[in-house]
Amino acid sequence: QAHLKANIWIAMEYRFMPAINKLVQLLPHIGPIKKVAIRENRYPFLTKIEEWNKDVDKSGDTLVEKCCHFFDLFRLITAKEMASCVSKVHRGLLSDHYGYDVTDDKVIPIIDSAYVLLDFEPDAPGKNASQQSVLGCLELCMFAEGSRHQEEIIVTGMRG
Repeated sequence: QAHLKANIWIAMEYRFMPAINKLVQLLPHIGPIKKVAIRENRYPFLTKIEEWNKDVDKSGDTLVEKCCHFFDLFRLITAKEMASCVSKVHRGLLSDHYGYDVTDDKVIPIIDSAYVLLDFEPDAPGKNASQQSVLGCLELCMFAEGSRHQEEIIVTGMRG
């Protein structure tokens, strides 16, 4: 837009990775998308300046700070907006690694593992909305250092 004085960059760089570009090119071959699963099995958070990434008040928590790229990929792959999501998480599994005292009443600020289930907007509302829906699942494990594949994406359409 001509009236803007500065360029704006949204840091969702995963969508520009060559492997993601290839995946998006292959999507028409699998038919209407029904399921998308993204899995990240990785090492714990690295040390950052003032540990900002381990502070809920500074980072928005692990699923916001770490997984925003994956939520963007769900939107890119499905070409749909999320309608709802629910998550189950573990906290405190790595309390010794991070030096947290798990005996106090404070919430442990790091999510060590999570499953996030996503529903995406159907193409058209109505009684067949569930047939049009796309389901998503994000799996995060922050204590899987040395995993064979740190990140995986599985997209399933009606033709495979």
